[in-house]
Amino acid sequence: MAAVTLALYGVLQAVDGVALKQAVNAWANAPDAEKAARFATAEAIRWLEWGARSYTNFALGLSLVLFAAAVPRTARFPRTVGFLMGLSGLTYLVQGWVAGTEGFSETQTIAIVLAWVLNLTWMIWLIVAARRMQDSESSLIVDRARVLSGASLRCCQSAMSCASSPRTFDFKSHSEFRRFQSRLLGNNPS
Repeated sequence: MAAVTLALYGVLQAVDGVALKQAVNAWANAPDAEKAARFATAEAIRWLEWGARSYTNFALGLSLVLFAAAVPRTARFPRTVGFLMGLSGLTYLVQGWVAGTEGFSETQTIAIVLAWVLNLTWMIWLIVAARRMQDSESSLIVDRARVLSGASLRCCQSAMSCASSPRTFDFKSHSEFRRFQSRLLGNNPS
């Protein structure tokens, strides 16, 4: 769906950025006898832009709603990010509907501003959550490395049998230590 959205956005830019500009320039530079015809052409291209904008916004809104539906299924991101992303997607669906039925209107402007606010909010929240996860994963990796290096050192120093204490591990074999190491790193082989 995201690829369709990107392709539609490319079409929108071709219509708005190239075709409409050329039509408006032709209208502005036309002799008085041709101005009405050139204006009609520019207006038709503007309506084509409304249609392209409508489909682009529908596709973007649907992409965001689908992506937002996937966020709660992950334990890694706050559900609120998905909720805000879904609301943003709904505002794009509204924009698509309004652009297709009314063209560029005040209603669409309100939906555009609301989408910007929602997008900014969920994007910042997502960045903050990702930073926090990165920091917590980094400290978890460091903690795991300390445990593993200490366990490995004690295990090797005492010929695979360590003294029992709250911070010491007792490994009967090297393979038992490797299984422990895999479980600790999240590669549970069992």
